[in-house]
Amino acid sequence: MVDALDLGSSIERCGGSSPPSRTKHPFFYYNLEVKLETKYNKLSECNYEVVITIPYNEMTNDFEEAYVKERKDITYPGFRKGKVPMSIMKRVFKNDIEISTVQKKSDKFIEDALKDSEYQTLNKPILKDIKIEENIDLIVDIEIIPTLELKDYKNLEIEKKNYVIADAYVEGVVKDISKKDASFEKADTIETKEYVAVVEPVDEEKYNDEDYTLLEDMQKAYIDLSKSVEGFTMDTTDFAFDISSPGLKKNVTDLFVTKKAGDVIEIIEKHEHGEGEHKHVHEAKVVLKIKQLFKIIFPELTDEKVAEYSNNKSKTLNEFKEQILTDYNNYYKKLSEDEARNNLIIKILENNQFELPYRFVGDTLNHLIVKQRKELSAQNYPAFSDDVLANALYPRAIQQVQWYLVAKNIARLENINFSDAELDEMIQKQHEKTGISIDKLKAYYKESNRASEELDAKILKYVEENNTFVSKDVELKGE
Repeated sequence: MVDALDLGSSIERCGGSSPPSRTKHPFFYYNLEVKLETKYNKLSECNYEVVITIPYNEMTNDFEEAYVKERKDITYPGFRKGKVPMSIMKRVFKNDIEISTVQKKSDKFIEDALKDSEYQTLNKPILKDIKIEENIDLIVDIEIIPTLELKDYKNLEIEKKNYVIADAYVEGVVKDISKKDASFEKADTIETKEYVAVVEPVDEEKYNDEDYTLLEDMQKAYIDLSKSVEGFTMDTTDFAFDISSPGLKKNVTDLFVTKKAGDVIEIIEKHEHGEGEHKHVHEAKVVLKIKQLFKIIFPELTDEKVAEYSNNKSKTLNEFKEQILTDYNNYYKKLSEDEARNNLIIKILENNQFELPYRFVGDTLNHLIVKQRKELSAQNYPAFSDDVLANALYPRAIQQVQWYLVAKNIARLENINFSDAELDEMIQKQHEKTGISIDKLKAYYKESNRASEELDAKILKYVEENNTFVSKDVELKGE
């Protein structure tokens, strides 16, 4: 699922920037101060090779200084250290010394050559090569926000789920809440769904991104038995799953019923992506070995327990169920909106395919890995290797980068912006509300990329308002 509401801040932290204010791009660009000539060779929509040409005479003095400096430490057959004739220095060591000298100043040359370019770079330019002949050529790789001719991002019909909560679902939630006071008995066989299975993933390192997503889904039913079962310990690669948890899908829980410790369970799910020529099916497959089993013994739901579980908002079990129904209706209403928005974004991305900037995708993936690792650590989930996380999060990185670039082009085409005046007005209102100084608010908003977040929100609002959501009832039975 695309993290639509977090795209702007995620991308900005990876080096993103605002869209260009101009759309015509020069083939040659001259910097009169440094006398640089810059040529752009298009490799893809987002990737250009830039050839920055520096007149050789611009570096003559630098080369002469480098020869003198390097000569002090160079030895050559027939000459003592530091006594090699300059003629030999320039004939034998010319290429190495001059390329090294240019490389030391390359960042400044690249900055000067690109500072007034109308191409909006996504990350730091990469120096790929230096060629010195009559002049000096720096071969530089840049990734840019492309100018895209977007299609089919308006007037689409997207399904929006209307979740209807059944009584059985509420009953399951009540049991799930009371589970904190449950006790656990060791068992040999799973007779109902009210059991905990301690499992070990088989061949964890071989799982691909779809497999890992299935494991992620199962982690919604993760339970820490170390606080409830005396002397209980788990290996770092093990998982303890509450088979009765609403977080597990019915097709998964059904596989556990009647199984014993030592049995191996194979979970397979098929996922379809895209439509038409872009339609493809992924098969997710996870193999788990059951190591231990525990039966859940639920506590009696007295009025005192109801008051405790409801934070004294309910006095009876029926009142508690009504409270749960209200809370979950609100939760699923927001979930429905988020899912519909994300499905709309995915549909727009399917309609607008283009080659992505691979370095920028890598930057985004690294950011997601760090974020995911922090979240897993905070929730005491077992650790995954970087390779497993990278495989799992790569599709999300692809979607985030694609949406970021598509969204910037929607803003350009529809003239959507968040002006300095709007930011100043927001800061003034916050100042009047909180009393925090305007200077401090400006510094905070700049550091937190608030203007970019507000622009992202405007783009999402525009996209939602210019497409149609069709409601579909989905009953939740607690399975």
